[in-house]
Order: sequence, then structure tokens, then C-alpha cells
Amino acid sequence: MFTEAPLRSSFRQVATTDLLELGRDRRLVATVVACWVLWGLALALSIDEHLQTTADRDLATEASREAWLSQGQRNPHDAGHWGTFLFRERTPLALLDPGIEPAIGSWIRLETHTQHDADGRPLDAATQEARWSAVHPAFVLGTLVPLLIVILLHDRVCGDREDGRWSLLLVSGLSRRDLVTGKILAASVVGAVVVTPMLLSGATAVLFVSQDTDLVRVISWAGAAALYTVTWILLGLAISAAMNTRSRALLLGVAVWFFGVVALPRVAVSVAEAVHPAPSAWGFARSVEQLQDDRWTIPYRASVSFNAIYSRIESEWMTKQGVSDPALLTVDPFGFAIEETEEQGQRAYDRTYGDLVRTFEQQDEVTRLIGLLTPAVAFGRFSAGLAESDLAAHQRFQEEAESYRRAMMLTLNMAVAHRGRERPMTEGSRMDGSFEADRRLWESIPPFRPEGRSTSEVLTSVRGDLVSLLAQALAALTLACVLIKAR
Repeated sequence: MFTEAPLRSSFRQVATTDLLELGRDRRLVATVVACWVLWGLALALSIDEHLQTTADRDLATEASREAWLSQGQRNPHDAGHWGTFLFRERTPLALLDPGIEPAIGSWIRLETHTQHDADGRPLDAATQEARWSAVHPAFVLGTLVPLLIVILLHDRVCGDREDGRWSLLLVSGLSRRDLVTGKILAASVVGAVVVTPMLLSGATAVLFVSQDTDLVRVISWAGAAALYTVTWILLGLAISAAMNTRSRALLLGVAVWFFGVVALPRVAVSVAEAVHPAPSAWGFARSVEQLQDDRWTIPYRASVSFNAIYSRIESEWMTKQGVSDPALLTVDPFGFAIEETEEQGQRAYDRTYGDLVRTFEQQDEVTRLIGLLTPAVAFGRFSAGLAESDLAAHQRFQEEAESYRRAMMLTLNMAVAHRGRERPMTEGSRMDGSFEADRRLWESIPPFRPEGRSTSEVLTSVRGDLVSLLAQALAALTLACVLIKAR
């Protein structure tokens, strides 16, 4: 009963001494303030960019929908070639971590016969001011904060040893367990001081831009960011305990930061691309164009294969309806023939795009495995996945857009089949376009409304990265305890 209180106060005394020393170092205080300023600047730019992007997207979506509805009387097949545009939505969390969004397309054109890839990369049209938004909040937290931590903590153990205070502390009656606990407690307070204002301001910004934001996602992101920070705090203490001098500890800390945060994530991507090579954007676009040339000649050019399909369908319907003259049919074979060629193209596109998606999935698995060596990869994947700004979210957008396109073209083709009359085409001729639909048909195609994923689905998709981050934090804790006790 009489020894427990002194033991409790002992590790607190170690923590208090460390915190006082750090607080008296004006250079370190200035570094923390500079980090806060950079975070604030990145957050302000991200908020402005997010609000502008969202407003532009809403305006473009409305204009595209109005253009579709206001096209006037037109043959439905012509309307399919007229097409429309779909624009990808952004989640509020994307203002904290835009992921790969600046480097990928943000809209897709829909038209008959063709499955387009996403276009309109924000970086292609970015102004100098917009390019500064690349320094987004997740970059500050994931890249700069770890560097700040290893700088702040590089002398917390080796400095005491180099000055001779470590031996004095042990001689004074403090146990190694007290020293370990005190050092970790002080370092945790430092980390809390650094990142708490960032996390609170980031969460406030997300709630500001969208009142419908799911708090569970915001809290999950903040929790993962805090865990990531703790991991680097423990690594910083382990590095300080592993070295005998301040200069060596600082050098090792910067080297570990560079390897874990800057180099290894890029090496992981390069290795994944080398093991599972994917075609370049230009090469894939060229293969899609070749696919279109090989499987389909535009109807205006009177493809023989289309005429064969038309003749077969016409004969089938004449048999079904028991008529000997095509003019007596109550349906138009042209609509069914166009839909059949659409389905042929869809199967070809599914194979081509499916191969690409599988390659990306294989690359992602390689990146994830290599990323087990550094918490930066696990946190980056968790953050972008939670914000739905990763490659998987982009692929879902493309799949949903293609499903919408196919349903749209089916509606148009069936309108021709059941309400219009076309004639098979011959070389050099044009379809007569005798049937024209009006706004009622255009309105029968609903606006594009992607199926949003629930928070539970999103968290399930990133749970592997969270487990990896937890494992790395425990490994860092074990390493720090072992190295500090060994001193």
C-alpha cells in the first residue's frame, strides 16, 4: 500500500520531465506550429476544391440531363449516338483524401455500340492554384507528420544515455518498466498535441461540406489516423533506443521515414506493375478501338453481318406472327437486330475490360503484401478506401455507368422494335429514320443514380488494411519496449 503511489508517480515524473524539455525547445515548437499551418492551408484548399468540384459536377449533370431531354424529336437510334454524359460523385471524406481521383477520369460519355473509358482527368486541366491542392490533408498526416515525429523523438532515449542521465535515473530507483512507460506516455502526449487539432478540424470540415456525412466513417478515419500516429511514435522511440548518439538516431529516423513513407510505397507499385503488367492508357484505348473495328461496322456503312442478323430476325418474327410479307409485321426487326449487335459488343467489352480489372486486382494484392512492411501503405489504403477515392471505387463507377448505358440502349432499341419502322441497309444507303420519338421516350430513361455503399460495406472492404495497421502498431510497441528495456 505504501509503495504503489511512488511507483505511479515515478513514470509520471519521467513523462513530465520529457514534456518540459520538449516544451522549452523553441525550434521544436516552431516545427509543430509550421505543421499545423501547413495542415490548415491544405485543408482550406481541399475544402475550396471540393466545394467547387461538387458544384461543377452538379451543374454539368443537370446540363447533360437537360440536353438529353431537350433533343427534340429524333430517331431513337440516332438518340443513342447523340448519347449523354455521366459524372462521378465525390464523398465528403474525399476532401481529406482524394486518393487517385486527380489522376483518373471524372466523367463518362454514353453512346450506342461503344463502351467508353472515363475521361476528364482533373490534373490535365489543373491551374497552378489547383495543383497545390495535391498537398491534401491526408498527405500532411500520412507523410509529413511521421517525419515530424521522428525528429521530435529522436533524442528521447539516446539523448539521456549520451548525457549520462539514463544511468542516474536507474540508480535513483526508477525501474526500467517506469522508464519505458514514462517515455511512451510523454511521446503519446506529444503526438496527441500534434494531431488532435488536425483530426478535429478535419472532421469539422467534412461535416461542414455535407450534413449527410456518416459520423461512423469520420470517426473511423480519425481513429485510423490516430493509430497510424501512435505507430510512428513507437517507431520513433525504438529508433532513439537503438542508437547511442543523437546524430545517429536522427539519421536513422529520417532514413526509416524515407524508406517507409516515400520509397517503399512507390517500390510496391513498381513491383506490382512488373509482376502483373497492365497495358498503358494509350495501348488499352487502341485495343478498344481495334475491338470496335473488328466486331462491328457502323450501321450506316451497311455491315454484311448486320444484314444477316436483320434477315434472320425478320424471318423469325414473320414465322411467329404467321405473315408472308415483312410489311405486315407489327414489330420492327431493326430494333431487335441493333440490340443483338449491342449484346455481341457487350460480351467483347466484358472480356477486354474484365482482363484489365483482374490485372489491377492482382497488382493491388502485390501492393498490399509489400505494404505489410510499412504502416504508410496500410493507412493510405484504408484512408482512400474509406473515402471511396481508390481504384476500386473508380471501377465501381465505371461498372455502374456501363450497366446504365446498356439499360438505356435497350430502352431505345426496344422503342424502335415496337414503335418504329426501319428497313435493312444496303451498301451506300442510309436508314430512312421514319420513326421519331419525342420527349416522352427520353423521360422514360431515369437519371443516373449510382448505388451508394453503406458504411458497413465500406468498412468491410478495408478491414484487412485496418488489421494490418493494428498488427504494425503492436509490432512497434513490442520493439520499443524491448529496445528501451535493453538500455
